Amino acid sequence: MSVSPLDLQILYSNLKNVGQQQAAERSAEIARQDKQADESIRQADEKNHQVSETKDVETGVDKVDDKEKKQHEGSSQEGKEKPEEGESSPKEKFFEDPDIGHHIDISG
Repeated sequence: MSVSPLDLQILYSNLKNVGQQQAAERSAEIARQDKQADESIRQADEKNHQVSETKDVETGVDKVDDKEKKQHEGSSQEGKEKPEEGESSPKEKFFEDPDIGHHIDISG
């Protein structure tokens, strides 16, 4: 089956349209990719510039301070009871090493 000259003339005239259509499809794909890249960059910048809300801190500074305050309140209540019994309060009691001051090293 051969191609007639009339068919060739029609094919060559439509060749320009086919080329334009393929170029438009390629440029549309490139434009879609560029738009998607711009959107992802915008979202990344927006995420970097946002200040995120912190979650409830369970073991943070505030919680430690609360625990220390409760311990101090508890020790102060115990301290009030101890002086009544004749013992010194925890604030006045210091750690003493039994070996300090009792042995003198004269060899060196």
